Parts: sequence; structure tokens; C-alpha cells
Amino acid sequence: MTLRWHDSIAVALLMTLCANAPAASATPADWPSWLSAHTSAVSDQDTGDDYTNLAPFGAAIKDAQVVLLDEQSHGEENVFALKARLVRFLHERHGFDVLALESGLYDADRIWRSADGDNTIRKQAPGNLFYLYANSPAMQGLFDYLQQQRGGSRPLELSGMDGQHTGQYASTHLLGDLAGQLRQAGSRLHEQAFWPQFAELTTAVFAMQRALPDAATQDRYFAFIGQLQAALPASKNYFWQRILVSVDDQARRYWGLRHEQRSQVMGDNLDALITHRYPGKKIIVWGNFVHLNRSGLPVGGNLGSVIARRFGQKAYVVHFTGNQGVFYNFFNDQNTPVVRFPFKTIENLLEQQPGPYNFTNWRDLPVRFKTDYSVQAALENYLPDGLYALPTPQTAWQMRIDGTFYLNKISSVKP
Repeated sequence: MTLRWHDSIAVALLMTLCANAPAASATPADWPSWLSAHTSAVSDQDTGDDYTNLAPFGAAIKDAQVVLLDEQSHGEENVFALKARLVRFLHERHGFDVLALESGLYDADRIWRSADGDNTIRKQAPGNLFYLYANSPAMQGLFDYLQQQRGGSRPLELSGMDGQHTGQYASTHLLGDLAGQLRQAGSRLHEQAFWPQFAELTTAVFAMQRALPDAATQDRYFAFIGQLQAALPASKNYFWQRILVSVDDQARRYWGLRHEQRSQVMGDNLDALITHRYPGKKIIVWGNFVHLNRSGLPVGGNLGSVIARRFGQKAYVVHFTGNQGVFYNFFNDQNTPVVRFPFKTIENLLEQQPGPYNFTNWRDLPVRFKTDYSVQAALENYLPDGLYALPTPQTAWQMRIDGTFYLNKISSVKP
């Protein structure tokens, strides 16, 4: 039978539509084959300046301006060791200039400025940086590396970004330095009658005391912070503006006046540092998954969402996970067994890939897998229920992270 011309066009159009139709939804069996092709083995040993096994990670972050290295519990020693190796790799081979730790904005700044002679970063860390960082054996070599590079031609600068100040430097020096800034700005607020009470209340907050002042004192305290901010114009005093915002937030949270907004403040602190202190520089961010994941928290946002909004795909979030072992739970000061992942989680499949560690770049994940919800990322799930109140909707995991380092067995920090 001879087709008329319009029948021929219809057949051709139908064939074209069929050729371009979306592939059928991936089956669970496709996942192992895709992972085998896109997951690379990583050594669990520090190989010095031989970074050959980190080449796939280097390819994944080659266009990144900010790389965020998370952790699930703050209590994983071999995660710290691997992250320290990645920090050196990013500095030496990819031109990263700054390491921003989840520690007090003021404390880390003072450590870096004063790390001369015998007053090294390693020596200053205990009591000033977050204690599980300051006392981890794996972190000591990183502190020494920062110290060594500090005197070189291209230092890796240490920074903090946390608005929660609990370090000794904050308790003993922050208010004195703030008074000095006020004097330079021509202000005499530090001589006002309320200054001693302001200092007493702030020092108590830094010491993690949560006794709520009376309503009149609260009002006076927060109004006084507003006066301090007005006396220090942001155009010249961005750092102290962020300190004052951080003090305000910490007091409101500790006094039970505000829901959790610490991570949003943390992100705004880092954003201000990048704008004013580190323009054009490449930044490594080190902190907890709750703060660093790019999709934000249920209430108030988080650091990762602030950075993701600013940098888009030039921000790369790295997740660290495992399926067995022990981690240190700082909520109860106990070594705690890792909760094994259920079958059909991505972490369960990563356990079957070559190791002892391995890396997967989820940005290479085909579209067809992104709509196959039969396999999910457990993300935080090796933590006991309730350790962090962060729901992880099954369909949202790809919005939170960009790549994964899987460790065959988690080991506990011994502070």
C-alpha cells in the first residue's frame, strides 16, 4: 500500500517522538551497576603529597569556589583524618585559600592573628576552638600544617564562622576589643552606666549560662546592642557588626526567646567574610551536616543554603558516612555504635563498592535515577534517633549534598 504524503509525515513524527521519549524508570538493579562505574576507591592511609587516589574528587570540585566538608556527629576520628587530607589537597592542588571551621568567629580570628612563635595554632586551640576539634589527634597535624603554611608564600588562612562564642578568648578579650573599636569610632558607649551589666550578661552567655534576666533587663540589653551596632558603621566594621549580631542571637537562644537560628547566622557570618575579607578567594568550610547541607533547615535556614544561594553550582557539599563502627556522641559523652543502614539505601550499596573508602560524585547521576525513589540516601541515619531534629524527606537527598565519601568503618574521636 502506498502512503499519502500526510501519512508519511505522521509516521515520521511518531518515530521521532518515540526516539526522544524518556527512558523507562530505572529499576533498583540499575543502581549497583551505575555505582560501580561512578564510584572510585580511596585509601584510608595518609599518602602525603601523593594525591592520585583523590583525582576523581579533584575533577568533581574543579569549578568550585566553596567546598563544604560535613560530618554527622563531630565525633568521627577517621572522618577528621580524611577531611584533613582533603584540606591539604584542596590547598596544594586546587588553590583554596581559607579554612573556615565551625568554631567561634572571634576566637578563630584571634588565634590566627596571634599564632606567632611558640603561640601556635595547636597550642591555642584547646579552650578556644570547638573542643572535639581542638583535642582530636587527627586535627593536630592539620593545625601544624596551617601553622607551617602561615609563614609561607601562600598561607591557608584559618577562620571561624560560628556565632556561638564559648571559647576562652571570647570570654576574656572580646568585650575589651569591642570597647577599643568603640573608642576608635569616637563612641563612648563603653563608658555608659549599662556597660558593666551588659558585659556581665554577655560573659555569662559565653559561659553557656541560660538564666533568663527580667523583661526590663532583656529589653535594655537588646536595645544596647542596637546602639552598639549604630555606633560601628557596617561599611567600616563588618566584622564587629557580625559579632554583635552573633551575640544578640546567642543571648536570645540561650534565654529561650528564639527558635534555632544559629546556622543562618553562621551562614551570614561566612557570607560577610567572603565579601569583605576573602573576595575572590576559594573557601573550604568544615562543619556538621546540619549546617552545611545545601537545602536548609526546617526553621530559619542554614549556612549551606546561604552559600548555595550565593554560589549556586560553584558550592560543592561533600557528605561523609559509613555503615559500621563507633562514633563519639557529645550529647552524652559516650562512644556510640553506628546504626546500620537499612537495605536499599545508597549507603548500603556504597558499602559494597571497592574501598576501604570510596567517593561518588552525585552530580553525575543521570536524570532517570533522580526520579527513582526505590533507593534513597540515609544521610544522617547512623545517628541515634533524636540526636538532630532534622527530617530528611526521601525525595530530597540530592538537594542536600553533591558528593559522598563512604568510610568502611567509623572510628570514634577520643577527646
